[in-house]
Amino acid sequence: MGFIYDHSDATSFYPNKKQKYMWHFWGKSEELQGPLKVTGSNEAGEHITVFEAKGVGGPNNGADAHMPSLMSLPTPGYWRLDAYFGEKLFGSVVVIVNEKK
Repeated sequence: MGFIYDHSDATSFYPNKKQKYMWHFWGKSEELQGPLKVTGSNEAGEHITVFEAKGVGGPNNGADAHMPSLMSLPTPGYWRLDAYFGEKLFGSVVVIVNEKK
């Protein structure tokens, strides 16, 4: 799994700044069923729900499924984003939230 992110100001994470990101998922159709929930946690022990969806869309950009999202993370530093389909962890990705400009 992953999402389109190019480290430019247009897609970089900044505290409390909502940005659009297109998530892509690769896997068997049975793995990609059910509600999607992405949670975030950081080194300071903060835990948040980043976004939730009832399901994902079909193939896109070579991925087996996709989901557009608006995401915002509250504080600078490293954040681990965990994607769950139902109660099952599908995968994780780590991002950096930059200091405010």
